[in-house]
Amino acid sequence: MSDTTQLALAELVKTIGLSDAIEVLEFALPHISMRKDEIQQRLAAADWKGAAHVAHKTISSVCVYSSDPFEHHLQQIYQQDIAVISTAEFRHALLKEFIDIEQGIGAWLVTHRVSQAKIEQPSLSVPFGR
Repeated sequence: MSDTTQLALAELVKTIGLSDAIEVLEFALPHISMRKDEIQQRLAAADWKGAAHVAHKTISSVCVYSSDPFEHHLQQIYQQDIAVISTAEFRHALLKEFIDIEQGIGAWLVTHRVSQAKIEQPSLSVPFGR
């Protein structure tokens, strides 16, 4: 996960709290995967206008935890820079960015769910001598 993403997630926790941040990211993760698939399909089909529409929706929802290169790729799709977005290299780089975000959020969730569970776990200790 990029340093920018880590800082953004730390700021998210600071702003809304750990529990709500976990909830937001659990909700967002499947949507990121759906957008990844939809953009890849539209680019492969040379549906530039459809890809631009999905990229526009994606930019606003991933800006919290994405990297600058990822946002730049989405802007290129949104602007329908066909000379760039029609290449296999571009699609590969975009896919890599999506996967990095999915894996980064997934790893963050695993780590922070455990932390949250430890915080919320009630003490089961019994006073000594009873």
